[in-house]
Amino acid sequence: MDILNLLKGQLGDTVISQLGGAIGGSKEQTSAGIDAALPTILGALSRGSQTEGGQSAIMSFLDKDGDGEIMDDLQGYIGQGNDTHNGSSIINQFLGGKKETVEGAISSSSGLSQAASSSLLTQLAPMVMSMLGKQKQQGGAGGFDISSILGLLQNQGQATQKGGNMGFVSNLLDQDGDGSVTDDIMDIGKNLLGGFFKK
Repeated sequence: MDILNLLKGQLGDTVISQLGGAIGGSKEQTSAGIDAALPTILGALSRGSQTEGGQSAIMSFLDKDGDGEIMDDLQGYIGQGNDTHNGSSIINQFLGGKKETVEGAISSSSGLSQAASSSLLTQLAPMVMSMLGKQKQQGGAGGFDISSILGLLQNQGQATQKGGNMGFVSNLLDQDGDGSVTDDIMDIGKNLLGGFFKK
């Protein structure tokens, strides 16, 4: 199961245009920002899911926004405004002190302002949690529990090693291989990331 493709499949032209209006970017900039931001969020969650503290945080966020309702009505969710569903808390938890570096990299790759990139991350993070919750619901009773979600995230992280945007982001998230997102996120620099995503 590829959570990244599932998420992107839900973000049609109308939703992207609405999201762009909400964060202050064009449709093209917002689409490019999504291409950079979603793999980064998933990569950070994958790294976090490998620690006890990160697992606890993921479970806590899923308890709040893991009912799948956001993904059922994306236009309604975006219309509520920025940071209505713990988006900034999710980003701060899993990106830590490198949040501004990530925002700058997304800005460089997409043409969005850094403020718009920050808003984009805040809007997308609850969507990721909602999609994970939706997969849990679809698993049925006993079919997809929190252990399955953590396994799914870790499998998604392993998939990032195989190239494409996800592979590159994975390397940026943990350059020294120590599993620590907050130590390593995007230290290669935003110019390199920007050049990659524009290919």
